[in-house]
Amino acid sequence: MRPINKSKRIAGSLLILGALAIPAHAASLVIGTEIGVDFGPTAPTNDFNEATGNVGSISSGSLIDTSNVVVSGVGFSWSSGGNSNDANSPSGEPAVFNDSNTTDWLITVNNTNNGLITLTFDGLFNGAATYDLLIGAGHSNTNPDTTWTADGKSATTVSTSGATAYVTLTGLTTDGSGNLVITAAGAGGRADISVVSALTLTVTAVPEPSSTALLGLGGLALILRHRR
Repeated sequence: MRPINKSKRIAGSLLILGALAIPAHAASLVIGTEIGVDFGPTAPTNDFNEATGNVGSISSGSLIDTSNVVVSGVGFSWSSGGNSNDANSPSGEPAVFNDSNTTDWLITVNNTNNGLITLTFDGLFNGAATYDLLIGAGHSNTNPDTTWTADGKSATTVSTSGATAYVTLTGLTTDGSGNLVITAAGAGGRADISVVSALTLTVTAVPEPSSTALLGLGGLALILRHRR
C-alpha cells in the first residue's frame, strides 16, 4: 500500500475543517431570503407556509420561502392556548400578503394561555445576521390590540385594517443558538386576547465566512502552491 502523502493529509484536514466551520444551510439562507407563514385553516394561495391548529411545527427541510424554495436548516413552531379560524380580511395588507393570508387567524385568551402566543424560528444564522419581521393581525369580530416582542423590540397592532393592522420589527438577531422567539401578548382594552394572521421574516444581513474557514482555505492554497 502506498503511503499517503503528508501534504495531501494536511490538505484534506483543512478542507474538512473549513467545511465544518461554514453553516450547513449557508447556501439557501442569504440576504433577501423571505419566509412567509399563514395562520389558520384556509390554505394560502401564495408561497406561504400554513400553520394550522393551536400548537404545531414545520420542520427543517419543509419550510419554504416566498419563492417556493425550501429553506435548508430552518424550522418554525407555534404555540397558543386558543384556536385558529376564518376571519374577515383586514384591508390594506402589505403587497407580500394576499387575502388568503389575512382571512385566517390564530388566537389565544387569558383563561387558556395567559393571552400569549409564542412563535419560534430555529436554525437561523447567529452573529452578524439580522432579520426584519412583518406581522399582520385580523379577527372577524374585533381586533384586540396585540403587542409583539422579539429580540427586546416591541410593536403593537391596533386595528383591523390599514397600516396599524400590520407592524414591522427591524434589525432582529437570534438568541445565540439560532433561535428567534416572537411573543404576542394582549394589550389595550382586551389585554386577555392576542391574535395573529400572517407574518414574514426577511434576512437583511448574514455573517462573513468564519475566520476558521478562511484559515483552512488559506492554508490549503499555500500547500497547493508549494507543490507546484
